[in-house]
Amino acid sequence: FNRPTCHRQNKLPKKPPSWENQYRIMKLLGKHMFPKEVVRVDVYGGGSEVYFSEFTYTTAGCWRRFQPMVVDGLLYGLMKGEIDAGLVTTEYIEDMLSDDSWVMLSLKDHDGGDGHDGNDGDGDNRTMVSSISYPSPVDLCMEFEEYADRKNKKEELFDKCIRHLRKVRHFPLRCIVSEKNGTQVHSFGVDGPIRKDDASSSSNENACVAKLAGVNAEAYSTLNVLSQ
Repeated sequence: FNRPTCHRQNKLPKKPPSWENQYRIMKLLGKHMFPKEVVRVDVYGGGSEVYFSEFTYTTAGCWRRFQPMVVDGLLYGLMKGEIDAGLVTTEYIEDMLSDDSWVMLSLKDHDGGDGHDGNDGDGDNRTMVSSISYPSPVDLCMEFEEYADRKNKKEELFDKCIRHLRKVRHFPLRCIVSEKNGTQVHSFGVDGPIRKDDASSSSNENACVAKLAGVNAEAYSTLNVLSQ
């Protein structure tokens, strides 16, 4: 799931001659051996032959995170019967993976400190250091764990992020701002709807930055907001 797909590069490979046989074998294994589990079964097709490789019960032996996390949740929901398998179509998964409507903006003070550089004016002393889109609030908030230290626990930072995103979940585009290493957070939504053909990660990030800067999205391209 976390690798670039061939069809996005217009290089969809041809199905091997053994494709239908592989599919038939997978359906039989799933029905008779793993009716209530999520198991990855690796097989390979060489010409008309099908070669078995392995069963994988836990991705990367559970020592590495499954990305995106939203898909991990989908597999869990299917395994536990909490999600109707009939609803999980190819289009459903593609829409899930292409969703970039959860955006994190990371800011820092120009002086690198508490936001006060000695100026008496009311100008904004903050600088944008990054803007990144994610397919789900969980995937976004997992990033806050990177700020964890002795004072700020992973769980507390994650929960704070989720609480803020929950407030804006009804918006088509949800933006969260992280300052001071994730310890200061606020969120806001951007009205839409954002057209599907225009909902690229860069356009969504620009829309969040534009609202944060107090301008419309079209004017954003003229701003020198992002630092090198």
